[in-house]
Amino acid sequence: MPRGKPGVPIRLNETRLLSEYLAARWTHARILIQPRVGLLNPEGESKNVSWAELRFMGIWRRYPDAVCITPRRVTIIETSLKPNPAKISLLELYRDLWLVTEDYAEFRSLPVDLLMVWSLPDTATEALARRHGVAVEIFRPAWVDEWLQTLLPRERRAARIT
Repeated sequence: MPRGKPGVPIRLNETRLLSEYLAARWTHARILIQPRVGLLNPEGESKNVSWAELRFMGIWRRYPDAVCITPRRVTIIETSLKPNPAKISLLELYRDLWLVTEDYAEFRSLPVDLLMVWSLPDTATEALARRHGVAVEIFRPAWVDEWLQTLLPRERRAARIT
């Protein structure tokens, strides 16, 4: 089990971070939590499977943490307690998949923004994100400090560019 609050998997803490962030910053938007994005069947349509069955089998689809839709933009959001550079490429993939997802075709004409939400600053990963066109926001509710105390000292430090 990843480190975090004793007895609480880190994923639950990240879900809490996402929920609190969305409640604080995106009250004006339509919010989709972990929407499935991408083609229903990446191998192509099957002649032996109905459309309903194909939708049900859409297990190959991926899902961002959240998508926030306003009348003028779509923002795809990934959250992480600690900055994670791998999530930058995930956001780029989610954007590409969003644009081919039939369920959200009505929003294809809107510009798509990518946003990483972290609870800790990390100049190295933030610089990488910005080079890829990904915005970064630091959101640190009070409980994050308590969570940090459950980590080893080396796990509390972010990468730095000097």
